[in-house]
Amino acid sequence: MRIKVQVSDNKSTNNSSKKTLVLLLKFVYVVDSPEVTTIGELIQLLEKYIIRQFSYKNVKIVRLMTDDGYFLSNNDTCSTVLKDNDRIICFDMDNFIEENYSTLDLRNLWCEIRQHDTSDNYEKYIQIGLNNLGKLFIRMYGKPNIYGLYMFNIFQLIEIADEASQSN
Repeated sequence: MRIKVQVSDNKSTNNSSKKTLVLLLKFVYVVDSPEVTTIGELIQLLEKYIIRQFSYKNVKIVRLMTDDGYFLSNNDTCSTVLKDNDRIICFDMDNFIEENYSTLDLRNLWCEIRQHDTSDNYEKYIQIGLNNLGKLFIRMYGKPNIYGLYMFNIFQLIEIADEASQSN
């Protein structure tokens, strides 16, 4: 199955409050076994492909979206949600943070750990709380180029707990 891949979304970066250089990359990717490859596995394959083919570092794709604006579930197989020559948009960590930062309730954190690192003179921190949509968020910051935001709804948290209990 061939899919047309675009990393970054022009629409989300046009009204950006941050004036950063946005990666816009387009390529065709072939999914070898779409019947058994999940969207979550495809995300990992695309990250490895981008690093190998285009020499980008620290690529973190957070989610995939169809060309017409529908987000793809990580558990679905590629053959059930994609057609040959479909176009998908990859949301990298920068765009994900930019899109979701305004939903974070940073005044009512559940937990915050801050520590100054004398080796590089940066403050590192982890913040955990709920956003204004009821999702758990974990925000991490290490340096201007090392950061992340992870968000989970209740069903994702239950799935993580189920997987953890099955592995024990």
